[in-house]
Amino acid sequence: MEGERASRLPVIGMIGAGAVASALAPALAAAGYPVRAVWSRHAERAAALVACLPSCHAVDTPQAVVDQAAVVFLAVPDDAIELVCTALRWTPAHAVVHCSGALGRAPLAAAEAAGAQTGVFHPLQSFAGGSVPLAGVSIAIEAPEPLATTLVQMAQAIGGQPLRLTSADWPRYHVAAVFASNYVVSSVAIAVQLLQHVGLSPDESLARLLPLLRSTVDNLARIGLPDALTGPIARGDQQTLRRHLAVLADEPLAREAYLALAKATIPVAEARATGQPERLAAVAAVRAFLEAAAREEQADAGDRR
Repeated sequence: MEGERASRLPVIGMIGAGAVASALAPALAAAGYPVRAVWSRHAERAAALVACLPSCHAVDTPQAVVDQAAVVFLAVPDDAIELVCTALRWTPAHAVVHCSGALGRAPLAAAEAAGAQTGVFHPLQSFAGGSVPLAGVSIAIEAPEPLATTLVQMAQAIGGQPLRLTSADWPRYHVAAVFASNYVVSSVAIAVQLLQHVGLSPDESLARLLPLLRSTVDNLARIGLPDALTGPIARGDQQTLRRHLAVLADEPLAREAYLALAKATIPVAEARATGQPERLAAVAAVRAFLEAAAREEQADAGDRR
């Protein structure tokens, strides 16, 4: 029975052997999908990837992947997707899928013009090296039928949570991902820089911040929004905010980020204070204070110009 199922699954090929391909290909193989060919411009990466895949081999050209696979994943940098796709020969027997979260199907227009099905398969996960689990991860998918169903089944087979998107959805989706991942790293980088002023090294600063960061993520998972919000804005603590801004007077980049994030935190704090009139009034006072601080900041910037 298992052999019959495997024989019905499409043969997979990977163009690219970076972090995304190195997580996706083994996950698909473990789910029973035949991953047969891998190409990378870094031959050593292709060799390392095929070494952990059954019945798979590295090939010399991207076209060799296309010639051996029914579903070809373009796991290449965003700015290379259209170039790679346009350089290859496609047929109506092919499906070509890229893994970028910033782009819809437009970069695959050359394959579509040749009759191939085209799609997007983007795991909402951070790929910064090392083992990256995909079970439980949201996987954004855009494709026409029947490829859409094929990709949804793939996502489910590797334990992912499929999310169907349209071409118009990708920019907003990707901005959301940047806020939830990239800008968290940026915020921690500012925190690390500030802690160096109390005598900690960058490595020590990060190590001491990580438990706080983990507990915040745990609280988001456990009690969700807005209840996971803590801190001075959630309390309506205007005096603490005033002290923070004073401390950041000589840190213009950190101060600018602090004010922007504080403003974005107000609606969350208001939702957190629902049904608590005194707390809502305190948060409203914080909003007015932050608006005044932002106006002062703009006036100072105008004077400097």
